Parts: sequence; structure tokens; C-alpha cells
Amino acid sequence: MRHYLASEGCYSASTVGLAPARRGEPGYWHKLDGDKDGISCELWTPDGRRAKR
Repeated sequence: MRHYLASEGCYSASTVGLAPARRGEPGYWHKLDGDKDGISCELWTPDGRRAKR
């Protein structure tokens, strides 16, 4: 169920605890992988760098 809720967008994926998600994991949707690197709903810094978790 959470996987399908994540399809609504990155806010929804974060809310249900599935963001960021790697390809093959629950919560990964290719439409939410903007740079097509296999990670959806990545966090980015204001200057355009990927944020570290």
C-alpha cells in the first residue's frame, strides 16, 4: 500500500517513509527519478548538489 501512495509524488513518498528510494525498492517510481540515476525523490541543496543523509 505504501508503495502506491508514494506514486503520488515525493512529498507523499516522504510522508510514508519511502523517500528517497533506489530502483527495485518499494517507493521507487521512475517518474520521480528526475536525473534517471536509479534514486527517486533525492534531496538536493539549494546550490544544486545532492544532499547527504
